[in-house]
Amino acid sequence: MTFEQAVSELEEIVRKLEEGKSSLEEALRLFERGVKLAKFCEHKLEWVERRLQMVIRTPNGRIELRDFDVSEENAQEGASRMTSDEMSGAPSTDEGLPF
Repeated sequence: MTFEQAVSELEEIVRKLEEGKSSLEEALRLFERGVKLAKFCEHKLEWVERRLQMVIRTPNGRIELRDFDVSEENAQEGASRMTSDEMSGAPSTDEGLPF
């Protein structure tokens, strides 16, 4: 099962539970399946996070790969260093990147 398939099934389960038309037994079965799918998705995201790297340009102009760190402190530091163009989604001017 792919992450996308799990999310799709989880969305369907939530929709059915929100309707409130299921019997107690069916609602319990759906809830249990939803918990399993949520855990599956969480594990997939953790796996991706461990494998994710970011490309950075060093002060001397070199390109390096570094492990991506999603700690709150680093996220706040990165947000504070973003330019207004970066925050608005404007295209980057890094023409020298190999991709």
